[in-house]
Amino acid sequence: MGGIVGLALVITCFYGMVAVHVWIAVRTWRNPNRFGRTAEILSFRVGESVGRGLARGVAVVAGALVCGGCVILSGAVGMASPNPEVWKWVAGAFLVAFVAAVPLLIVIVVFNRPRFLVVPYMRHLNRAAIRGGSSSLRERLSGLRRAGRSDSSG
Repeated sequence: MGGIVGLALVITCFYGMVAVHVWIAVRTWRNPNRFGRTAEILSFRVGESVGRGLARGVAVVAGALVCGGCVILSGAVGMASPNPEVWKWVAGAFLVAFVAAVPLLIVIVVFNRPRFLVVPYMRHLNRAAIRGGSSSLRERLSGLRRAGRSDSSG
């Protein structure tokens, strides 16, 4: 009985973490002022530059955690289902998406690509700016304005 309670507690904590990361991703995507705090949260044990890269790809981080949660959930439902074969395929699809997020995050951290998965106000950064590391909010927003003008003029 104690093992089941412990497992339920671990799974509940995991889904709580998933919900918090989705909330952080939405707030960071919408508000440039949240970027620094998100980078600080995500840089725990990996360093500041990697944390900034993970904050640029915060949507992929949240998506990977959601896929991991869906793997767990579909596996649990599949074990209790009269037709577990379908749930094996569902869990497998979510597992593939979860694993695919890792190289995608590496590409975002290193190259800031693909742009549509990078937070909108950091899409203009090139590799030299990423390696330089520190850019103020004013610099990021002025770069965003310049990028917007070049897109609208051509």
